[in-house]
Amino acid sequence: MTCWRVERRLSAYLENAVAETERQQLRTHVVSCSGCTAKVQSQRQMRSTLRSLPRLAPPSDLATRLRVDASKERHTDRTPGSRLRRWRVNAKLTLDNLMKPIALPAAGGLCSALLLFGTLVPAFTLNRTMAEDVPLCDLNPSTSAALRTLAPFGFSYGDAEVDLKIDGHGRIVNFSILGGAGHEQDALRRSIENSLLFTTFTPATAYGVPVPASIRLSFTSSRIDVKG
Repeated sequence: MTCWRVERRLSAYLENAVAETERQQLRTHVVSCSGCTAKVQSQRQMRSTLRSLPRLAPPSDLATRLRVDASKERHTDRTPGSRLRRWRVNAKLTLDNLMKPIALPAAGGLCSALLLFGTLVPAFTLNRTMAEDVPLCDLNPSTSAALRTLAPFGFSYGDAEVDLKIDGHGRIVNFSILGGAGHEQDALRRSIENSLLFTTFTPATAYGVPVPASIRLSFTSSRIDVKG
C-alpha cells in the first residue's frame, strides 16, 4: 500500500465504504506512516467541523417558486423563435468553450511574432548612399583617396616618402617608409607615426561606394605632397 493510493481512498476509508481487506491494509499503512496519519486526522477534524455547523432549512415557498420558474421556461420554449434563440445560446456557449483555452496562447504567439518582426525590420532596411537615384553615366566611376586634415605640428625631421593603405572609412591600416635604414630609420619612423596619428583621409570611392586604396605621402620640412 502506497501513500498515493491511501490519499485516493481516504474519503472512502473514513466513510467505511471500502471492503474489509482493503480497510485493514489502509489502517496498517496509516498507523505506520506519519504523513498519512496527519492527513487522516485533518480530514476527520474537517468533517467534525462541518457536522457541527447549524443546518439551514430551505424557505417554505421554495417549491412554489421552482414550479413557477419551470412553468415560465416551458412557456418560453413554446413561443415562436425559441428554437432559434436556444440554438444561438448553445452555439455561443460552445464557441466560448472552444476559444477560451486557446485565447491566451494565441495572444502570446501574436505578441511574440510582433516583437520578432519589430526586431528584424531594421535588418531589412535598405541603406542608400544617395538621397536620389542618379544614372550611372552621371557618376564619377571612381575617386582617389585624399588628405582631409593634417597633424597640428610640422614635420621637421627631413625628407621621406611613405606608402599608406587606407580602408573604406578613411583609416590607415598599414604604412611603409621608402628608403632609409638603421638608427636613422627608427627615428624617422617614430616621427612619421606621430604625424600620422593626427592625419585623416577621405576614402577612395567606386561608383559612390567607399573602397580601400593606396596613397603615397612625401614628407618634407616645408610641406606634405599627396599622390593617389
